[in-house]
Amino acid sequence: AIITAPYAVGLDHFELSKKSGENLRRAVIQCEENGYSQLLPKFYLGHSLGSKLLTISLAATGLPEDVEGIGFLNYNNFGFADTITMV
Repeated sequence: AIITAPYAVGLDHFELSKKSGENLRRAVIQCEENGYSQLLPKFYLGHSLGSKLLTISLAATGLPEDVEGIGFLNYNNFGFADTITMV
């Protein structure tokens, strides 16, 4: 299964990351409550601004123990190093 966490377009990336991270967390819980096995491997994948939002969210909340990997595709024009310094 693929779960997506949509987000609105905006300039407050901290607030966007908070909301999208919470949406993703709740979606995973809902899937597990509705029959998806908690033993299925979980990977996080972000693209462009989604990569930045995922980075900020994970830096603020930590990586869940059951996530086996993270991938970033086409990181946004702000740059990974620049994003890390924001957190």
